[in-house]
Amino acid sequence: MEKTTKTWTMSDTQKQFMELVKASADGITFREAKKTMPSLSTGAINTLITKGYVSTDGATRDFKADIVYEGEVIGHKSYSDKVYRLVSND
Repeated sequence: MEKTTKTWTMSDTQKQFMELVKASADGITFREAKKTMPSLSTGAINTLITKGYVSTDGATRDFKADIVYEGEVIGHKSYSDKVYRLVSND
């Protein structure tokens, strides 16, 4: 019996994420990408990491957000997100 090899291809979501990463000189976080791509999931990014297209190299970007309750700011929260960058194929 002959074995067939299935080749992996990027989904449209992954292609769009790759374009965002390419366009961002300082890399991009999931939170930043989600603004442009509301349907983006971490699974799509994890596959790109596994396949060697993007990496996180340990860098993070800090964000601060207001906590709003019934239209009034009642506090603040800080986030630290991974920064995704293209893998260099030098």
